[in-house]
Amino acid sequence: MKSLTVLVLRNNNITGSIPSNIGEYHKLTQLDLSFNKINGQIPESLFNMSSLSLLFLGNNSLSGTLPQQKSTSLLVIDVSYNNLMGTLPPWIGQENLQLNLVGGNYFKIKSSESRFLPSGLNCLQQNFPCNRGKGIYYNFGINCAGPEIRPSNGILYERDNETLGPATYYVTSTKRWAVSNVGSFTGNSEPHYTSELAIFQTARLSASSLRYYGLGLENGVYNIDLQFAETAFLQSASWKSNGRRIFDIYIQGKLVYKDFDMRKEAGGVFPQSVQKPFKVQVSENYIEIHLFWAGKGTCCIHMQGTYGPSISAISASPDFIPTVSNKPPTEKKRTDLIVGISVGVGILSILSVLGIFYNFQRRKKSQTNNDEEKKNIDLFCLRKRKDMGTLDDGRVVAIKQLSVTSHQGKNQFVAEIATISAVQHRNLAWNLHQQKHEVELVDSGLSSEFDEEEVKRVVEVALLCTQRSPSFRPPMSRVVAMLLGDVEVNKEISRPGYFADSNFNDVSITSSVTGNTDHYYAQTSTKSPTSPTRPMLLQGL
Repeated sequence: MKSLTVLVLRNNNITGSIPSNIGEYHKLTQLDLSFNKINGQIPESLFNMSSLSLLFLGNNSLSGTLPQQKSTSLLVIDVSYNNLMGTLPPWIGQENLQLNLVGGNYFKIKSSESRFLPSGLNCLQQNFPCNRGKGIYYNFGINCAGPEIRPSNGILYERDNETLGPATYYVTSTKRWAVSNVGSFTGNSEPHYTSELAIFQTARLSASSLRYYGLGLENGVYNIDLQFAETAFLQSASWKSNGRRIFDIYIQGKLVYKDFDMRKEAGGVFPQSVQKPFKVQVSENYIEIHLFWAGKGTCCIHMQGTYGPSISAISASPDFIPTVSNKPPTEKKRTDLIVGISVGVGILSILSVLGIFYNFQRRKKSQTNNDEEKKNIDLFCLRKRKDMGTLDDGRVVAIKQLSVTSHQGKNQFVAEIATISAVQHRNLAWNLHQQKHEVELVDSGLSSEFDEEEVKRVVEVALLCTQRSPSFRPPMSRVVAMLLGDVEVNKEISRPGYFADSNFNDVSITSSVTGNTDHYYAQTSTKSPTSPTRPMLLQGL
């Protein structure tokens, strides 16, 4: 047994966990345990077998995370439709790696890791989360393995000519539909996952499991049309005409057609073609069409590897009056998120400067015996005496003077009031960062249309940019690189500068704003304070 090179136990109702001594099968090059009832975690030894190159573990009940190490020979890995979760291992960046993670899994994907994976994986993870709720689409059409076409029926069949391998997936840029393929053609050293046909021109082929998804659909009843054609089996008096392609059709996880035989359905006509309509209830904004080869039919007529599901075209149309736009979302929400957080960071930085400066001024005044100076809040070098006012308790305060002729002054004043009102607590960002709850800073109106890792990165960069000592603040070139994800953000972040009890050395702050009616200038240079006081941001403004 330990001399086996290929072991295929797919769809055999196997239960239990993968034995930890699986690594003793040193000569295995292909292992297929998919479509069983295997549970437990994936043994580390399984991913470190020296000869193993193809591993299929999909459609089981595996839990835990992916092993952190694997052999360089293992380049095809299918773990789709399990219960795996956590972070991705460091080996996902290996060249020529195929890794299928779709289905019930849930992995946290960092922006720095996304470039190693086909885009759109988040839409195919647990519960298919993209565009949930009301939905944004009400139809889709796919020309399987072919270019975009619009035949006489008026339906637009989008292109589906991406190259798929034995453990791959593809999501369109509009996130309207997706496809996932799993399986390796046994006995065929040069497998093909597409076919040229006379009628529909192309067809998508699979050695085991082929799934198509309609995503972001408005809920309701849909009419599904599946179109098939077969030219692999020749119609003649020879043995080559005896081939049969038989597979099962599932929609929304339910078996709707068992042992579908294209040639039989077409009445033996060559070339065989057939269209199968179905009516489907969509309740969670997606449609899943699954074509599965259960091992029936022929495998080697008229050549090795001639088996498995095949489909030429798919279309879905609503059996109700749609209420959504059927248009892909714009980048507005993403832009709003970036702009919103960036503006917040800028405001936070400005307010931090003002708060630090005021704190320095207050400490400096506290060291003198001049009672009159203690009453004054000398934040601004005011242009005129009339820009100052005296409160009932004798304190002298600055007065914001608005321009009569310029609308700019009014807008600035409104923005300042709105900003101060919105910043409910000066320590909010830092506290949420320490609790690893940075996403709570995001506008709730964005729902789930944002990348949590991007939010954390922006907040971390903002905290670095508001460090009290200039030597701790990153240069702008590095800030840009960190925001783009090209450079990792330093995780060792000190308390930001707007905390007055943070120690610092050699701090200089200079800020100036000039305009037709408003003048502001403040400058200070000081050494590190010795006695901690409460943070002062906004407290004296």
